[in-house]
Formats: sequence, structure tokens, C-alpha cells
Amino acid sequence: MTAACLLCMCCSLSACVPKKPAQQPPQTGFVPALPGNYDSIDTAVLVKKDTTNMKLTFLNLELGKYYTLNYDGATTYKDRYDQAQSLAQVAEGSVVDVTFMREQKRLNSLQAAAEGFSFDQVTNLVMDAGGRHVELQNESYTISDDAVVFTQDGMGELMDVNPADTLTIAGVGHTIYSVRIEKGHGYLRLENASYFEGGWIQIGDRNVHQITKDMLLAVPEGSYTVTVSNKGSAGSEAVTIARNQEVSLDASGWITEPMFGKVVFTLSPDNAKVYIDGDVVDASRPLELSYGLHQMVAVAENYETVSRYIRVAEEKANLNITLEYKEAASENSASENEVPTLLPEEPATIVPTLLDEEGAFTVSGNNLPAEGVTGIPTPVVTAPTVPTPQTELPSSTPTPTVTPTPTPTVHPNVAQPSSVSANDVVSADGYRVYVDAPAGVEVYKDGAYIGISPISFAKKQGIYTITLRRDGYQTRSYTVEIDGEKSNVNYSFSELVEIK
Repeated sequence: MTAACLLCMCCSLSACVPKKPAQQPPQTGFVPALPGNYDSIDTAVLVKKDTTNMKLTFLNLELGKYYTLNYDGATTYKDRYDQAQSLAQVAEGSVVDVTFMREQKRLNSLQAAAEGFSFDQVTNLVMDAGGRHVELQNESYTISDDAVVFTQDGMGELMDVNPADTLTIAGVGHTIYSVRIEKGHGYLRLENASYFEGGWIQIGDRNVHQITKDMLLAVPEGSYTVTVSNKGSAGSEAVTIARNQEVSLDASGWITEPMFGKVVFTLSPDNAKVYIDGDVVDASRPLELSYGLHQMVAVAENYETVSRYIRVAEEKANLNITLEYKEAASENSASENEVPTLLPEEPATIVPTLLDEEGAFTVSGNNLPAEGVTGIPTPVVTAPTVPTPQTELPSSTPTPTVTPTPTPTVHPNVAQPSSVSANDVVSADGYRVYVDAPAGVEVYKDGAYIGISPISFAKKQGIYTITLRRDGYQTRSYTVEIDGEKSNVNYSFSELVEIK
């Protein structure tokens, strides 16, 4: 065999022997913690910013779990419109979309949730009897059981929110996950005001209450002109309300010789019944009313009830009242023979229904407007509402230390305590609401003084503000929801903080 054939045969044999494949590196699933790298996404509430240790704590919306991520110089922050911003511009309580590395617990990016909403400058927030539903922008929203409440002292709970507070509310879809108190409240007390009891106090443009003995009102922080009036006497004074501080006004110098003015009513329909301060009046002839603020209600069958405050300030004036006709009268519509539920029956929960820009309809001439504006400011939606997105939660989710005010305990069928004030009347069913703790503090229900704790008041379903006060201690207010169950309810609140 020639050398050429041997060479050919070797080449042929080597070509037939299979080559071993090159070895590949093992797949570990490791992703470097570099800018733009992430393996998890989530929509959450930013709960806490720890800028000292460069950590952010979030609340996952789907599972209600807390977790903490580290951030660094490569972490990016954007607003809803994809514009860059700084971490300082992202407030605690914001609903955000985040991307992060699960194992390394490193935050890659944070952006205002594209599918979230935010209501700013919300005031007079009142929850329904269930305590979890509110109306905002004429739409119904549900407050999540895991919703985070931010107070001026840190994290709290829903009962810390007072109707006098100014809030920012955020969430996704129609569910609220965050309530932040932007502007708190202080307190206003009238001294030497027995002459004005049963009259009216107006704080600023729209805050109106009926005056009761020893009342203590929660008022949004700010500067106001306060006016009190009753039986033809009136007085005004400028006040500044600071957060958690109490201001007292001496009303003894405001008692003057009573003055009266005549009001001529023009009604449509002309058979409408008119109530002034809870009493039916003959509106077919000029009506003499004392100077100051009065509450007026006009009712007629198949017409919408009109409720307004009117301020008498001249000897004679005309007042035009037009009721809107109902196309199909509902079962709950007021009849002309039915006495309406007037505000004096619930003096401490008065919210003006129709007020002008000065806070009330001033009866001082012939140019009184027939229509007013609503007395509760409407919050502005800053983002559309869309369905709640699916989220992914890290496998390891440490929970931050959160110490909210303890939830009041509820004990059914507790015997009535001996400390019951003179004005504390038992309800028709005999069930009561007890304030057991802290002991020895003044207790106010919707601004009206009811006694020293432990104390109780007749149980009636609804939302109420309970205020606790003691000399030398910081006054506290709580918003509570009283159920309609046939049982007593006990509340035990935290001890007041001593002022040092």
C-alpha cells in the first residue's frame, strides 16, 4: 500500500471519530446587581424612607406584607410621566411601581404607579357606617384593611383621622391603600358663653356648629375669623389654630342689646314648609329674626329639601327659595307634613349644605342668590382609576416595627358605670358606648362635653369624633364608628402624653 493511500486512510479515520462537545459554564441563575438589572416587580406603598441607612420599606398591595430594600446611586426614580425625579420628591404614602433584585434586596427603580390614583387636599372625610367606604369625586372607594395611615407623629390608624384634617389619599382602582395627614387640627373653646348656648359659632367661611355648654371643637390649623351669635347678640374675633394646641375665646364681652331684622320669603313651590332653627314658621308674611346666623330648612312633597344657613344683618331683606322638583319621588323624600331632621338634634355634626363664598347667605338686601355652592370642597383626581395590577412579592419580606395606637376593645353587655353626666340620656334600647380609659380625662363627643372618664353615652349608630382632654397633657381626638348591634361598646384609648 502506498504512502498516499495510508495518508488518505488516516484522514478518513480521523474524520469518522466524533469530537467531544465544549463544556458550558453551570447555570446558577445569578444576575449581577447592576443598573437596569432586576428579577422582581411590584406595586406597593412607600411606607418609610431611611436615608441614613439607604433603605426603603414598602407595603405590598396584594398580600399586605411589608418588606425592605436597599437603594444606591444606581437606583432610578421617575414620576408618573416618566420624568426623572429625586427620592426626596417621593413622599411616604405614595403608591409606586418598583423593580428590584429579590435575593440581594436591592432596589433597581421606583416610579409613581402608572395605574394608581391620588387625591390631594381632601377635607371633611367621612366614612360610611361600615367604616371602610368613602365618597370621593362622586365615586365610591373602599379603604383596604391594610391601608397605611401617616400622622404627624408617625404611622397611625384610621381613628386618628379627624374630619378637620387635610389629607392626601392614594390607591389603585377604587381601593385606598394610603391616607396621609398633610394638615392637622387644633382645638377651640368658648369661655363665659352661657348666653350664646343654643346659638351658632362660625369658624372661617364654612365651619358652622351649634353652641353647647363647655364645647371643645376640633378645627383645622390655620387663621380664621370666629363669629358667635344668639338672641340678637353677636361678636367676632380673629384666631390662629396651631396643631394639637387649644385656643380659648372669652364671649362675655359680646352680649349686646338684641337687634332684629325682617325677612320676606319668596317660595317655589309656594306651599313649601319653612323651619328656622328647628321650628316651623309662617313664611307667607315677613318674619322677624334676631341678628346673627340661623339654620333654615324648606320642605315640600315631591321636591328636594333645601337646607341653608342665613345670616341676618339688616332691618329688612328678601330671601328667594326654589326647591327642585323630583321626577320620581323616592320613598325617602320628605313630605310637606313631615318634620325634617334638623341640625339642632345633632349639634356637633353640622356641615353646611349650601353656603356662599362668605360662609353663609347674608340676608342684607334684594340680591340674595337663589342657589349656593356645596360646603365640602371636592378633591382633585390626579390620575385615572384602572383595575388593580397583579404584583409579585419577594420571598423574604421582613416587617418593619410599627406601633399604632391600640384599637379600642369591644365588650358586649357591660354593666353601666356610676359616672354618668346629667345630660347623658339612655337610648331607647338601653345600650351605651363606654369610654373606660384613660381615666380622669374630659370626654367630648363631636365637640360636646359629656363628662369625666370613665363615662358613657347613649349608643346610636354612626361616625363620631371622641376628644380626650386633661390639663397639662396633649389633647387627642379619635374618629370612631359605632355599629347598630344591640350590645354595649367599650373603648379604651392610649394614655394622653404629658406636655413638658
